[in-house]
Amino acid sequence: MLPLASLATRVFPSGLNATAFTAVECGALIYPALRRLEDAGLLGSSWMAADGRRRRVYSLTDKGVAALAAERTEWRRFARGMQAVTGWSA
Repeated sequence: MLPLASLATRVFPSGLNATAFTAVECGALIYPALRRLEDAGLLGSSWMAADGRRRRVYSLTDKGVAALAAERTEWRRFARGMQAVTGWSA
């Protein structure tokens, strides 16, 4: 598996990375996605205290684990097809 920084470099060769987004922008992107995954039954969440602050902690449900496995399988199939077309290998 590629480290995230390496993957980001391949996806955004111009140098776009996580530092290009402010914390507010990241929250605006991440939390709605987490909520949709939770609403779909793929994630569960609970509140916990850390450093005097309440934080929401997310975890995969059994349905989420199964969906992740299916998506990994589909991604690997797609990646093999792209490697065949481009001749590039990891």
